[in-house]
Amino acid sequence: MMSAVRNRAMLALVILCAFAAPGRGDEVDYLPDGCFFYFSGDVAAFRKSKLYQEATKQIKEFERGFNDMRDRLGVPVDNIARLSVGVMNTDGPSGEVGILTTLKPIKAADILAAKKGFPFQKDYTHKEVKVGKHTLYEENYRFEFDKDATQPVKGQAFCVVEEKIVLFGRLEGIRKVLERDKKPVFSPGVAAGIKEAGMKDALLIVFDFSGFPEKEKDRFKRDLDRAFPGAEAVFDSLQTLTVRGNATDAVKATARLTCKNKTAEADVKKAVNAGMDQIKGFLAENPTDPPEVKKAKTEVRAALAAVALSAQDAQVTAEVSIDAATAVRTLESLLVPKKVEKKFKDFKDDKK
Repeated sequence: MMSAVRNRAMLALVILCAFAAPGRGDEVDYLPDGCFFYFSGDVAAFRKSKLYQEATKQIKEFERGFNDMRDRLGVPVDNIARLSVGVMNTDGPSGEVGILTTLKPIKAADILAAKKGFPFQKDYTHKEVKVGKHTLYEENYRFEFDKDATQPVKGQAFCVVEEKIVLFGRLEGIRKVLERDKKPVFSPGVAAGIKEAGMKDALLIVFDFSGFPEKEKDRFKRDLDRAFPGAEAVFDSLQTLTVRGNATDAVKATARLTCKNKTAEADVKKAVNAGMDQIKGFLAENPTDPPEVKKAKTEVRAALAAVALSAQDAQVTAEVSIDAATAVRTLESLLVPKKVEKKFKDFKDDKK
């Protein structure tokens, strides 16, 4: 139970960090080729923001999420400037590369001294792997329940590529980045999204639908259709999803779906509206709901009411602006209460 709470606090932390302050573009050169998904958010500024104050006040275990980040990444939270992730289309396990930018210079020895494995990872250590002038450190361990294993399990790796830039992910994914002698080549949608958005926003997410792995596409479309009825039929009409956000006293975010043509715009907006209506149906007041579920529904309804939806020039745009306290309460309502999870699962099962 405690690990589940920690995971929720960690997820809340990552989402909220993304809205904190103006962006930077230092890390872009270290993203993997063929990147179809890109996420970047500012950690340092978040810890100085009103969002952070509200989150530590409202969400239990929130600070523990920062401690978990330190244990997993091996970098003290007060030295983390920015966290970014790029995902490339690949059949192997090396499709994700993270880039951590620090405030002060850091050495691999510092990371090794601070980094900790999960409780189920026994005989946890790191093996050195040379890639050109760089040294990578790859996790080696065995599972606690597999005492008869003769070979260690290979986990995540990291590499300090510059005095303030650390790459993390699977070894082969990092190796491809380090062996490349030129700037990365993104999928067309990600390249266009980054160019359009620039790096001035605190949060930037770019998702290229055309670059989505074929082996995962059918399942993803079915899952998406459950949340947004009609989405499966229009999925192939989508090009990119770009999400941008900032926060001062208020949290402001814009999500834009770009369609392949004007004809698809109406169908995509219809699917988005259907999803919003379905969510509103789930959020409707019910006298039999326990108090925590009623509270959660009220918070999410308030956030949902602030969303403005529009369509123009083959683009469907959703914009929202809410105060920091409401943003944190909404996130807490979505992430924490177990009864809310069960109610939502029951609701989705009824729709199958």
